[in-house]
Amino acid sequence: HSLHTMSSHMPFQELVKYYTGIQCETLCLHHGNQNGKAMLKEACEEEYQKQFRTTHVKIADKTTRLQIR
Repeated sequence: HSLHTMSSHMPFQELVKYYTGIQCETLCLHHGNQNGKAMLKEACEEEYQKQFRTTHVKIADKTTRLQIR
């Protein structure tokens, strides 16, 4: 095997698979650049729709406040 990258980041489709496997009401994306988060949000929402789930996907910014229950 050969390692072609030293990046510790997961490939995009693996992120979508991982995040949409989480059982939650709201998924809050907070890491990465704005464009990347917007693309991930859209992909996760599409996958949630395919799964007939109502999970909300939000993009966090410095004004975002979360209430943890």
